[in-house]
Amino acid sequence: MEKPSLTVSGLTRYLKLKFDKDPYLKEVTLVGEISNFRPRRNGHQYFNLKDDHALIAAMLWSYRYQALKFKLEEGMEVVVKGEVTLYGPQGRYQLLIKEMEPLGEGALFLAFQQLKEKLTKEGLFDRPKRPLPLYPKRLAVITSEHGAVIHDIETTVARRYPLLQIDLYPAAVQGEGADLTIIKQLERIRFTHGYDALIIGRGGGSIEDLWTFNSENLVRALVDFPIPVISSVGHETDTTLVDFVADRRAATPTAAAEMATPYSLTDLLASLREADSRLNRSIKRLLSVYQEGLRNYLERPLFTRSSYLYADKMQDLDRLTDKLHYLSQQKITSLIRPFNDWHRRLELQHPKNRLLQASYTLEERVNQLNQLMKERLKDLNHRFHAKNQALILLNPLAIMEKGYSLVMTPNEELIKSVDDLKKGQEVDVHFHDGIAKAEIISKEKFEEGKD
Repeated sequence: MEKPSLTVSGLTRYLKLKFDKDPYLKEVTLVGEISNFRPRRNGHQYFNLKDDHALIAAMLWSYRYQALKFKLEEGMEVVVKGEVTLYGPQGRYQLLIKEMEPLGEGALFLAFQQLKEKLTKEGLFDRPKRPLPLYPKRLAVITSEHGAVIHDIETTVARRYPLLQIDLYPAAVQGEGADLTIIKQLERIRFTHGYDALIIGRGGGSIEDLWTFNSENLVRALVDFPIPVISSVGHETDTTLVDFVADRRAATPTAAAEMATPYSLTDLLASLREADSRLNRSIKRLLSVYQEGLRNYLERPLFTRSSYLYADKMQDLDRLTDKLHYLSQQKITSLIRPFNDWHRRLELQHPKNRLLQASYTLEERVNQLNQLMKERLKDLNHRFHAKNQALILLNPLAIMEKGYSLVMTPNEELIKSVDDLKKGQEVDVHFHDGIAKAEIISKEKFEEGKD
């Protein structure tokens, strides 16, 4: 009797059931090298983990990817924790990653080093440090409203320099989005004139607690700040990127206040402040322990397992979304192409373009006409001067200026010959500048051929 045959889907479902029920595959820890990693913007990340002999597909949910404290790169060696599952539509097994750390160092420390190297290359930490004023009048402080930092600063200032006015700009100093609240207060201070210096800080804690002060946006906001900045973040052994961009770094809030003020008083008050600071730091460390316990509790499968119920569907959705995007782009391109062709044709026939071409032609014809008119006027002017010169040469007055005169009767009849004269006749002799009366006493006519 032949065994009943299975479909591909049936076999895949059977294998997936085996994967899902295997307790050893629920949480595995792997060490491997990131391979075939192509970052997807605002989406889930798909890549491979490999070693010298094998390779496994891996998936990282978008919210987990965005929560990484370091930059994921091709070829990076990492330690990951996750669940091995079977992706049915493609019949392949993969690792759904829950946690990821760089191999050999912590994720936050690696992110700190990567960002520090980037900002150092940009020269953000090389600008000259500005001196602090000797006699400040107003001091701005950005820190937690209820933390020990503002208390230490106010106490120190009251002891050392009571004339100094302190203005608190409260902000979150820990947790997601805390850097944005600090940047907002920086903008308020920037547009409020009259401050001599700024203290920005918080108490000590782990690298996670101090991570707000490694924010790239916060560092850039402090680069060109108009007044000197004193950084008082964490303890003396703690280092943040804000320390590198600040004009001064103080190990404690008290030290920051001492830097900002010119005088000091008794060591007794300093000891009391230090004890108060240690008490507050102890409380903060205790709170950090409880917070860590709470985070561990929230990481239990009861709260994290629910997302895996729809893991396959989310991958299907990503695959279909990519396909829809590709097809829609092709369709849009094919629809736009003829529209662009008609648009170019209409542009050539647009009345505005035709009028513009006609105006160019008209302007060219006007210029040609003006040139012809100028040449014609020049020719007429030349001819006019020539005729005028000829008239000047034929003008009787011009001849009379040389010594000639005209003889005329009183009736203004020109006498052209001696035959027209009679003895005793009165005549008018016209010169170029006047008339003279004369009487004919005698006359003599020349014979022809004689002068």
